[in-house]
Amino acid sequence: MILTKSDFWILYEERYQPTEDLYDSETFNYLAIGNSITSHRICSYWWNEIGMAATRADRDYVHIVTKYLEETYGKVTRQVCNFSIWETQNTDRSQTFNMLTEYLSPELDLITLQLSENAKDLTTFIPDLTELVTYLQTKCPNAKIVMVDDFWNEERSAMKKEVAENTGVPFASLADIRGLEEYQCGIGTIVYDEDNNKHKVTHEGVAGHPGDGGMYAIATAIIEQLKK
Repeated sequence: MILTKSDFWILYEERYQPTEDLYDSETFNYLAIGNSITSHRICSYWWNEIGMAATRADRDYVHIVTKYLEETYGKVTRQVCNFSIWETQNTDRSQTFNMLTEYLSPELDLITLQLSENAKDLTTFIPDLTELVTYLQTKCPNAKIVMVDDFWNEERSAMKKEVAENTGVPFASLADIRGLEEYQCGIGTIVYDEDNNKHKVTHEGVAGHPGDGGMYAIATAIIEQLKK
C-alpha cells in the first residue's frame, strides 16, 4: 500500500510522538490504532492528516465513531496511531510494540484495532495478531478492544475473525462492503484539506481506499459492536 517503513519512522518521530498524560480520568478515552485507513500523513498525493480517503475530516471512521462516543458519554479524549509498521514487519512483529507504549494506559476505555491491509507475509499473522491483542489487553485492562475487519481481503479477514474469537474481543465485520467499488474512493473524487481547499484524487492507491461511504460503513460496524 502507501506507507513504507521509512515513511513510518518519519511519521512516528516527527508527527505522532504523543505527550505525557494523554488521557483524563474524567473523560471517555479512545485510541484508534490502524494504518492509512485510520490516518495518513500529508504528502504529495494526500492532503489531510485523516483516514485515507475520506473527503473531509469529519467523514473518516475515527471521527464518526468519536461523534457517537461524544453523544453517548460526553467529553472524549481521542488519540490516533498509525501502526502500519506492525503489518509490514514480516518477522517478530512484537519488536514494534515499544512504539505503542506512550499511547497505552489503564485509563483507556476503547481501542479500535484496524490492521492487516498491508500484511503480505501471513505465515505468522495469527499468532502475531494474537500477541498484539493480548499485549493491549494487558496494558489497557479497562479498555474495550474492537477488531476491525479487513477492507480488501477475505483470507486476512478470516484470520482476524479467528483471533477476535480466540481473544474474546468484538469483531466489526466488513463482509457486506469488502471489494465493492462503490465503497471505495475512486479516481477523480474531490477531497478537502484542513483549510477547505479542493484536491482531486489521481493516485490509484488512494482511490482504492474507503471513500465516505466506506468510512461510514466501517464506523457503523464498530458502533454496532459498542452497542452490544
